[in-house]
Amino acid sequence: MWAEAYLQEFFYKYYSPALLNIPVKIIVLVITFGLLGVCIWGTVTWEQNFDFRWFLPADGASRAYFDANDKYFPSNGFATAIYLDEVDYYNERDEMDALNQEFMDSVWIQSTSVSSWYESYESWLSTAKAGHPDLNADNWPKNDTVFYDWLDEFLASPQGSRFSANIKFNDDGSSSDRIFSSRITASHILFDNSVEEVSGMDNVRGIANDANFAAGEDAAFGYSEVYLNFESNKVIQNELLRNLGLASACVFIVILILLANILQTLLVFCCVIFTLVDLAGALNFWGITIDTVVAVILILAIGLAVDYSVHIGHTFMIFSGTRNDRTRATLGCMGAAVFNGGFSTFLAFILLAASNSYIFTTFFKIFLLVVIFGLFHGLVFLPVILSLIGPSPYLSAKPAEESGKAPTPRAVTPEPEKEKVVHDAGEPNGEPRITPHFNPAFVNEEGVEMKSQTNGSASHQDGEKC
Repeated sequence: MWAEAYLQEFFYKYYSPALLNIPVKIIVLVITFGLLGVCIWGTVTWEQNFDFRWFLPADGASRAYFDANDKYFPSNGFATAIYLDEVDYYNERDEMDALNQEFMDSVWIQSTSVSSWYESYESWLSTAKAGHPDLNADNWPKNDTVFYDWLDEFLASPQGSRFSANIKFNDDGSSSDRIFSSRITASHILFDNSVEEVSGMDNVRGIANDANFAAGEDAAFGYSEVYLNFESNKVIQNELLRNLGLASACVFIVILILLANILQTLLVFCCVIFTLVDLAGALNFWGITIDTVVAVILILAIGLAVDYSVHIGHTFMIFSGTRNDRTRATLGCMGAAVFNGGFSTFLAFILLAASNSYIFTTFFKIFLLVVIFGLFHGLVFLPVILSLIGPSPYLSAKPAEESGKAPTPRAVTPEPEKEKVVHDAGEPNGEPRITPHFNPAFVNEEGVEMKSQTNGSASHQDGEKC
């Protein structure tokens, strides 16, 4: 109780007068907008990246295995494939050749890694069946029956046996009833981040969709097991922006309803947006990238960021007088409470700093920055702005000079109110007995006695807190 009173006195007597000096206001505005500009650049260049190994304990055996594997046995790129269905392999030779060529020419594919049974079959026909009467001048079988008969022979040869797993025939196992499905395999180049992973996935899918088969887009599609992770990375950025936009819109509406003043709502909402932008930029500079964990915690941070500014904005509206007087009264009345709220929030998650878990350390970093930037905009930037362009108070506002001052109550040694004469018939000599009646009292900083705790009087406390 006493610590809170002294903190209120600090905000009213020392902090607010210093903050409301013209040079200090200029410095605060320069720092705020300078920080905002730097963090806007950090937000724009914020990269999206995700690695499942981040969720493994840093000192665990699994993490050590993956690190050693990457160091001594580096990967050559993620495996991928284009799967074909309902394709007329005999009559759609040009489409198949175009698909193979585009696959090898892709910048996201290692050209030497493309393994196409169709291309190898064509090469085998030009050598193994050269001069055969059933082979046309363009080195192509004269009909589809010959095509599939020779395909069986090709898959049984040393050159074609490695493609047996890439062709799925109908249930009877014979190619005479045509191929049910097949695939062309390849390997991606090494990706540096999640953005490149998504681009590589989209490129393979685009190549498959652009293939001009008679069966349409369903005839071919690109797929890899790692695309399951790439899919989440593809949508996370759009989902994050959409959810931040929706949450911000809800915050704006709620602030407008509670404050009932459009200018004050805009000022408070700007503080929230500035906090989020500074947060995003600082996370980029701290080495944290956009992933599912960051996206979830950022949405939670919106509700925390608004708390530091909305109380200051509302308290400013209940005081009348000059803008400087109202701002000083606001800080004296609400500054300590806002600071205590931020400090108690910090104490709630400080222990997460020692965690080895990626989720917990990320949680700590984000909430630490939210508290820092939230307190800065709520207790530094917003009061300066309110002292310059703050809106008019409510009609029910009370004068700032009467209500904004925070008293510093302190206990004093109890003194007797007065001597009361009590006649006690039970005294041996029948004389009246004088009994002093003690009553604890409190005085404010000027030494004026406040109301008695025993008689319950409703005397007005000088410098009453809001």
